[in-house]
Amino acid sequence: MKSSGRGSDNNSPDDGADSPDAGAAVRRGYTPAKGRATPKRSEKQRGSRGPIMPPPMTRAEARARRKAIKAEKKKTESKMTKAERKKLSAETRMRANERRQRMMSGEEEFLLPATVAKCDVLRVTT
Repeated sequence: MKSSGRGSDNNSPDDGADSPDAGAAVRRGYTPAKGRATPKRSEKQRGSRGPIMPPPMTRAEARARRKAIKAEKKKTESKMTKAERKKLSAETRMRANERRQRMMSGEEEFLLPATVAKCDVLRVTT
């Protein structure tokens, strides 16, 4: 009795599945090899880090490096004053409180999806 499916031994040589010239006649579910190994995470990260600097020889050199790194970080950070940061956080806090109040009052557009689903289920059953 012939069985179709995995592990069946009815692979005949006239299928064309084993020949590389078959092209479109490749059996269903077959994925050709990509030709190279999958790179390991460490190999992938190694290329993006750049050259490794030798350790500092003196304390002065170490201090100078730390200072240069700190200056570079400071350049990339945004230039907001303390007052601007406070104003931004106060606005964010105010918006969050408003959303929370509207959610607690039961406005449907501000309810969490799980709560809306629970309410819909209760409406349907009652």
